[in-house]
Amino acid sequence: MTSILIFLLFISTADPWADDSPGVSYGEGAGFGQGFYPENILGPPDPNATSTYPSSSESELLTLGKYGWIVLEFVDNIVIDGDGPDFSVFENVFQFGSSYFRECAFVEVSQDGISWVMFPWDSQTLEGLAGVWPTTGDDPTNPAVSGGDQFDLSDIDLSWIKYVRLTDCGDDVQDGGLFDLDAVVAVNWQEAEVFNQNDLVC
Repeated sequence: MTSILIFLLFISTADPWADDSPGVSYGEGAGFGQGFYPENILGPPDPNATSTYPSSSESELLTLGKYGWIVLEFVDNIVIDGDGPDFSVFENVFQFGSSYFRECAFVEVSQDGISWVMFPWDSQTLEGLAGVWPTTGDDPTNPAVSGGDQFDLSDIDLSWIKYVRLTDCGDDVQDGGLFDLDAVVAVNWQEAEVFNQNDLVC
């Protein structure tokens, strides 16, 4: 009975949210949210944000600045390639009528925090970038209802990752301005302590 209780206690400590930010570099125009970093970009997205009333609090957002970048790390869990999207990125995209105010970022991932793979992106459709679709306010772990931007590791031939790096698109993409990070959430994941990378093809 004791071993069962210990196991249940262990699995209850893992969650789908990014746990740490081991690196950040701010660009021109940054400043908003820095006093609350890193807590404002860890954990779930702003629970009060919706597609028409996006997050606007420094305690929930971090502006990277032009070409600024940030690294997020999953510590108690590993993002794995599963069915459908594997993780979501949430920004404060604003919907007004049938239009959207967007501030985009490039998305890269890594298994070791050293070697990075960027998701392919399109400057016209904005496909493959973060900061494209608004948060709905629904379950952030369910891509079917959460909003935000979803990414599938199978698109870049990786079976698992621990790190996500987001870089403001600057002048490379025609968008509304500077990327404001809210959260990064794992959709398909395993607890780090029970993860065995040898079970997955890298």
